[in-house]
Amino acid sequence: MIYSFHHFYYWLRGGVESGMAYRAKIFRRLGLDAKFVFATTFPNDNIQHEMERLGFMDFIPKKARRKHSLITAGRLAKDKRTDWVVMAAVEAKKNVPDLSLDIYGEGSGKAQIRELIDTLGCSDYVHLCGFQKLDESYQNYEAYVSASCGETFGVTLLEAIGSGLAVIGFDLPYGIQVFVDEGENGYKIKQETVQELAKGIVRLFSEADLETFQQKSYEKAKSYLTGEVEKRWKSTLDQAK
Repeated sequence: MIYSFHHFYYWLRGGVESGMAYRAKIFRRLGLDAKFVFATTFPNDNIQHEMERLGFMDFIPKKARRKHSLITAGRLAKDKRTDWVVMAAVEAKKNVPDLSLDIYGEGSGKAQIRELIDTLGCSDYVHLCGFQKLDESYQNYEAYVSASCGETFGVTLLEAIGSGLAVIGFDLPYGIQVFVDEGENGYKIKQETVQELAKGIVRLFSEADLETFQQKSYEKAKSYLTGEVEKRWKSTLDQAK
C-alpha cells in the first residue's frame, strides 16, 4: 500500500495528507505494509517538521547508532562503581579497537573518574559528558553498561531498554535482573569483577546479534508504557475489591 505526498509544501499541510498519514500509521500498527513516496521539491527539514506535527516520526529513518559505542549514566558515586566501567572499557578495547564510552552524570566521584581516565590514557575514547537530558541521546549508542552494586528500580536502565539498547551489568537484584533477559537483550554478569564485565562487553560486540537484542529491549520496555501500567493497577485494584 503506497501513499504519496504532493509536490507543494502547503498541500502537505492539508487535511487530506494528514488523513493519509494517520491511516498509514494505523496500518503500520496493525502490521500491514504501508509506505510513503515523497515526491517533493521542498527541504528535508520541512518534511521532518510536518511528520513531527502529524505524530508520524516512526516513518523517518533515524541515524545509525555509533558502532561499538557504550553509554552509562547516573550519579558519579562510589556505589555506582563508574571507575569499574572505565577500567572494563579500557580492557575490552584490546579486543574491540573502535570501542567508545560516554559517561553522563555528576557527583562526588567525578574528580576521581577524571583522574582515572588521565592515568589510563583513555581520554580519546572515554568521555565525561556531565549532566544532560538524555531523551534523544540514548538512540546514538549500541549498548548501556552498568557496574552498580545495587539498584532500587533503575530508571536509567528502563530508559536504555526503552531506547532499544542492549544492556550489560552485574546480576544483582532489581535493576539488571528486571530489565535484562540473559542472552536476549543483554548479559547479566555473575562474577563482580572488572575483568568479567570487560568480557561481557567483548562478547556483546563480537558474538551478539545486536539488532535482535535491540528489538528485544524495545519489546521488554513496552510493559512499562503508561497504558500497560494503568491496566495492571486496574487489575490489582479490582482484585482488592
